[in-house]
Order: sequence, then structure tokens, then C-alpha cells
Amino acid sequence: SSFIARELTEDHRILIASPDFLGQYGIPKCPADLSNFKFVTFSNCSQIKFTNGEKITMPESVTVNEGEAMRQLVENGMGIGLKSLWNVYQSLKEGKLVQVLPDFELITESSIWALYPSNRMVPSKVRVMIDFLLEKFSPLAPWDIRS
Repeated sequence: SSFIARELTEDHRILIASPDFLGQYGIPKCPADLSNFKFVTFSNCSQIKFTNGEKITMPESVTVNEGEAMRQLVENGMGIGLKSLWNVYQSLKEGKLVQVLPDFELITESSIWALYPSNRMVPSKVRVMIDFLLEKFSPLAPWDIRS
């Protein structure tokens, strides 16, 4: 069977850490400083690319395979993490996490998509939901701190 994919919004990524971690280990001032810090990473994601052309390889300290586990480990001071903004915006608002290097934007190479069957008889509630999400996420998603 075939499906239709509709892009809903960019999956904006940021570097984050707990205030306690930054208090104990210091605050990186530029991308090159990151090589001196512990990270919580995914096993398949080791490089960070910045829009200014800089690239760094994250030193692995703790490796996880699940995003919620990474957020919780970073909140508990285990290292710096690279996370989707939608996953951490509440923790940022609550002060559990702080954005690291906010003046150095990361290249985001992923988006959030709606995927649904391509048959002609897509239920109206599916269409209404997709239209609702497109409206909510335009021009920026509600969790996007760049607004």
C-alpha cells in the first residue's frame, strides 16, 4: 500500500544540559569547547553540525537508544544532550534544562510528518486533524523558542 506524507514542521534540535551540570563543569562558549564535556548520545548520532559550518564529534560518555531516557539523564546532570525542541521545551520552561550555545544554531535535517493512506477515501477526521496541526505549527510550532 502507498501513503501520503505531509510535512508538519521542522524538527528543530538544540544542545541542552542541566543547570547543575553546567555549574559543576562550566559553560561552553563555542563549539570547539564541547570536546571537553561529557555527552549523553544516541549510538547512531555522533556529529553536530552548526549553520556556521563548524562540525564537532561528540565524545561519548553515556549512550542511549531512547529519547525520553536521554532527556531524563541530561536533566539529572549526566552530560550535554542533542535533543528535539518539542521533547525538551517543557523542561526548559521549568528550568530543569538550559540551552547550551544558544548563539550557535544547529543544522536540522529532519522534520515532523503526518503519514496517512493515499486512498481517495481518507476519513474527514484525518483531514481535519492534519489541517489543524498545519495551522498550529505555522509559521512556528508552539514549542519553538525562536518565536
